Formats: sequence, structure tokens, C-alpha cells
Amino acid sequence: MSKDSVEDGITSQLKEVQISENEDQHNLTFTNRDLYGGAIRINVPSKWRDVSMIRQVPDHQECFQDCTFQDGSKKALEGTGACIIVEILGREDDVKDEDAASFFFKDLAEANGGEMGDLDYTSVQCVGGEKNNTDKNGINMPSMARTVCVCSCIGDQSIAPLKNRTELEPGKGDSVKVELCVIRLEKEETDILISLSMPHPSETYTSHSKLFLDILEGFQIIDWSLFG
Repeated sequence: MSKDSVEDGITSQLKEVQISENEDQHNLTFTNRDLYGGAIRINVPSKWRDVSMIRQVPDHQECFQDCTFQDGSKKALEGTGACIIVEILGREDDVKDEDAASFFFKDLAEANGGEMGDLDYTSVQCVGGEKNNTDKNGINMPSMARTVCVCSCIGDQSIAPLKNRTELEPGKGDSVKVELCVIRLEKEETDILISLSMPHPSETYTSHSKLFLDILEGFQIIDWSLFG
């Protein structure tokens, strides 16, 4: 999975931002945003900024972040530093559905120059078409016009130090909670990766956060010709 300079920028802001650990996710308001020229839509917290407005983002990615400059300063940042990235990738045919979430989770950790911890939660569900867009626990999943496999997971990653980094020293990285969802489009030979990264103290998670579920609930593919 190819990455670009956007990861370094996001990693930098994750480390520089003042983290609001007690932010009440239940009070967030969302905007259903157009992605990829309106071909896809997804719920994004209304106050989160489009990263492409301040730096180049690869064409296959859309990125939003909870990070704003205070009083016009480029040094005093406010927000949690959390970021949501949507990526359209070529399908990994050799990766089984039950392994897809952990495969992309590990790939994401390697792309960020860090290490992955144990996964706290994994799920593989078929959603869309005539099926309800919920998992076996009744939790909202992406709204799909046809039946597809959706794989998700939660876990910790340690981000390597930003300056002069070559590899991560054990215990030296910043802990980041990563929630990840892979929407597998077999006919389109495409994997859509949705990831939410948020700095946090190390904890154990048994289900996805309300924030991530609200984001997933608004996901829709409007124009399937996007995939050729």
C-alpha cells in the first residue's frame, strides 16, 4: 500500500497537538461530505478540516483532521489530533477476508514507521443489498447498495519519533489508537480502507467508538463507475 507525505504531516500534528482526552464524542455534529468528486460520501465531524486544503494529499486518499490553528498561529494547535483517512486501493486478492483487517493494520503501522500492538477487536461481516447494514451486535456499518464483505479492527500503534527517525526504539513511540475498516469490492477489484487514528493512553477496546461508528454509518458509494 503506497503512502505519501501526508502521513508524516499527520504524524507531526498528532505529536504537536494538545490532546483533549475527555472530549465528549456524543456532542459532535457531522456533515455528510463528498469524496472523490461526489462519487463517495461519508460522515465527518463538522469542525474537522480537510487536510488537502493545507497540503498535498495523494489522489487515492481523502483525509480530515481534528486540528485547528489558534489565533492564526501555526504553532499553537487545538483539537485532539485525530484524523480520518479514506483510501481506494487495488484489491489484495491473496488476503482472505478474515485476515484483511489485520493485514492493512500492519501495513499502516509499517507505513508510519512504527510498530503495531495486539488487536483488541476484529470483525468480519457481510452488509448491504437486502442485508441490514449492521453487524451481529446491531452496530451500524457502511450503507451499501450491494452485498459486500466489511472487515474491521481496533488496536494500538506506536509512532516513531519524527526527527531523524530510522526505526522505533522499544517503548519510545507515541501510542495511537487506530480503528480500521476495509470494504472489500470483489467485482471492482478494489479495497476501500477507512482508518481513524487518535492519540491516547494505552487501553483495551472491545468495540468501535461512537465516533468511528457515526463515520461508517454515513458511508455511501454514489457512483460505482469510480472504480472503472
